[in-house]
Amino acid sequence: ATLDARIGKLRANQKLLQKAGEIGKQVHEIIEWNLRRLLGQKVGPEPRIEDKAQWAFMAWEDWAKKVALKPLLIEQTVFSLQHGYAGTMDLLALVEDVPTLVDFKTGKAIYAESFLQNVAYQVALAEMGHGPAESGCIIRLPKNESDPAFEVQVVPSVQDLFPTFLAVKKVWEWWHAGEVAYQQRREEAKAKS
Repeated sequence: ATLDARIGKLRANQKLLQKAGEIGKQVHEIIEWNLRRLLGQKVGPEPRIEDKAQWAFMAWEDWAKKVALKPLLIEQTVFSLQHGYAGTMDLLALVEDVPTLVDFKTGKAIYAESFLQNVAYQVALAEMGHGPAESGCIIRLPKNESDPAFEVQVVPSVQDLFPTFLAVKKVWEWWHAGEVAYQQRREEAKAKS
């Protein structure tokens, strides 16, 4: 009890993850607010953000200026009825005059699953009739002075990567069905005892 009182219920790594998630959420909110304002959409008061989120937002602004960013769709829910998935894309914009699906991340690196997510959103966006994005990119935004610059990676083509997304989706569906069956067996065993 004394230890719990001193360190709390959350462990240090959980607290760090929670804090990082909060910073990422703030970065998304301030970027969305500014993009909507840029498009002349009705926005409420400017979101309040802490310094680490402000650092990431300043990097975002630098990148946006560098590529002559022109937002088209912001925080759009996309779905594919044909393939059975949905999600919320960050941004469809003209990046150096090329329609590009942009995901922004505030982690320490750009992870492989970000590319799969991006191509899945590109396919869903086209299926919904918004027209195809000609490109995709992931931009990683720094959260502190020791990581001063943004990082951009171009997403491989939909033709190259979408089959991998579908294969991963199929593996997840198989795993999830097994988890559901396992939970049902546990519930049945619990009801019998």
